[in-house]
Amino acid sequence: MTIKRKWWRKKRWISSGVALALVIWMASPASDEWVFQRKLPRYAQDVRVWKHADGFLPDYMYLLRARISQDDFARYAASLNLTPHSPTRKYEEGPAEQFMDWGRRDDWWDPSPDLAGTFVDQGQDTWTFAKYENGYVYLKSFNY
Repeated sequence: MTIKRKWWRKKRWISSGVALALVIWMASPASDEWVFQRKLPRYAQDVRVWKHADGFLPDYMYLLRARISQDDFARYAASLNLTPHSPTRKYEEGPAEQFMDWGRRDDWWDPSPDLAGTFVDQGQDTWTFAKYENGYVYLKSFNY
């Protein structure tokens, strides 16, 4: 077999691999659906999301509100490795109060500022916290 034939054979394999990867990527679920939304129960109602990502840097802000049951919230928090916040809990970044601000975003984003009942996962410069209020899960996640 000549070198030219070997090169064309290799090129066909590479082209086939690229085409297969493209088909798999196009058939996959929307990449815009973040893990926080994918882990909600399928029957969650009134799901609202606001997100902003820097694009180049890993910085992002993500807010989610969805109507689910309290039992579903417990499973949801566990699936995201969120654990209960307490005033005495120590975090890598220091006091939680300077980072865990529920804030006010839109009419639909209306969690109380209280941190009671909040579940948290914090690592380096990423915070994710959620709580259950008035039949809704409120989740906020950000990286700075």
